Amino acid sequence: MPHSIILFGREVTVEISRRAEKALQRRDKPVVAVVHLIFGCMLAKRVWFRDPVEVADEVVPVTDRLGLAFNVVRYAICSLKLIDGGAEPEDFPLALDKGRFVPDCVHIDYRKHEFTGAFSYSAARGQVQESLVDPALETGRGAL
Repeated sequence: MPHSIILFGREVTVEISRRAEKALQRRDKPVVAVVHLIFGCMLAKRVWFRDPVEVADEVVPVTDRLGLAFNVVRYAICSLKLIDGGAEPEDFPLALDKGRFVPDCVHIDYRKHEFTGAFSYSAARGQVQESLVDPALETGRGAL
């Protein structure tokens, strides 16, 4: 079922599968989908699921059982295995303007007894790419 929320001034569609809806209803307490756009030696996207008390970022309610948080982060390590294994992120300097990087769609599912998530920039792809371009470089004033 699709839901619409505003996150850092941007509209985000949150699509929750029927399996995920049923799993959320069976839970004693709400869960937060923590969405991270990861910059560093690679660009990666991850969605983790946490109890609300474990989330330091601003949480926006999607339903009474699901919240969503977003951050732009980086890791001191450059290993997806360690990142997925629980390494702690730090804010990426661009995180001050997170709104430029908010995805336009988050997909939540429930498979093999756990929540899964993904996000996309399908409708806002051009805006995200534009926000990564340094205007000084476009006019020839900047240098790499």
